[in-house]
Amino acid sequence: MPKRKLFRKSGTVLLKLKTHSPNNLFMQNYLTQFLHDLKGAQNNKPVKPNYKVLYPDHPANDPEYEGHLDYIMEWEMGPQYDADDLFGISVDAFPPAERLTESQQQSLVEAILELWQAFNIVADYPDEVPVTALYNALVNRWKGEPFQYISEGTLHLEFCHYEPEECPWGLEYCTCKELHAKWENGDPYKMTPEEEAHWEKGLQPGGGWINPDLLDDDGNFDPNKLLSLDEDDNPNSLPF
Repeated sequence: MPKRKLFRKSGTVLLKLKTHSPNNLFMQNYLTQFLHDLKGAQNNKPVKPNYKVLYPDHPANDPEYEGHLDYIMEWEMGPQYDADDLFGISVDAFPPAERLTESQQQSLVEAILELWQAFNIVADYPDEVPVTALYNALVNRWKGEPFQYISEGTLHLEFCHYEPEECPWGLEYCTCKELHAKWENGDPYKMTPEEEAHWEKGLQPGGGWINPDLLDDDGNFDPNKLLSLDEDDNPNSLPF
């Protein structure tokens, strides 16, 4: 009889089996229940705070915008959650990859991605990355930095820092090494130092990028700097 450990999270009892056989019947029974828990966790979305009340002085809360910019308040001010608390599933409930078959890893990867998508979170990764590497990356991200939840729009999670030598997937599956090589060889698409500084200025602490032309002196988004469409119906400036 394998050793086992109980995990309680949000009223759900999860059974973690300590067994060295990935084909073990106990592990498969555990995964069947765990996949069911991951599916059910899609309904654990937190209640959206009333940002109008919490941040009455936020520029996007100006009555002249008639609520059309409310989403900006959520993107900027939305709380951060540890994954365990946000999804209601303990990271300790995920079995080590070496105790799973590739098929079992694939089932868990799909369940994680579906859960994240239900929370408007999308993971960005190479199409051909091996399932074991992807499973480990997703679990490590689960226990890493906090997640922000937004009720509308989509947050993209990137695992890459655009340095091939630091690629989490290995050089074999790195999708930016060719672009990086072009930059190093003076490719015309390589940004100038001024362009890099402009880009860096628009990076936001919670993730994402905002056109620096739309930021105030403190680096916050200023709705008053949004420009309307010109005569040719082309936007003079975009926030993202």
